[in-house]
Amino acid sequence: MPRTRSSDPFTSHEAAASVTPNKLSWLKREIMYFAQGCDAFCDVHLVIELMKMFPHECSPSGIRSRRKELIEEGQLEQSMINGKPDTITIKGRRHLLWRVKKAEQAKPEGAML
Repeated sequence: MPRTRSSDPFTSHEAAASVTPNKLSWLKREIMYFAQGCDAFCDVHLVIELMKMFPHECSPSGIRSRRKELIEEGQLEQSMINGKPDTITIKGRRHLLWRVKKAEQAKPEGAML
């Protein structure tokens, strides 16, 4: 269920009440499809691509919110290099990069390393 803050305007509460799980799932599927085609991506590129494909069905803030939910659900993760957040600079501003979460490498039974 989408979340709103008590300080949000009534229009935000109305919009949240109108969202069904199926409406959310299609956008999450599109975000995952986009993410699987990249090594890593920033919100700027994600929003640009999805807004080109679905200009009337989603908003930049909605896309970022669904990306955050996918992180919370363990589908996406922050891209890291040498233990530090991976970033890209666009027009002088740094943006965090995200990627599909790597599957945990299961250690075979009895493996030493």
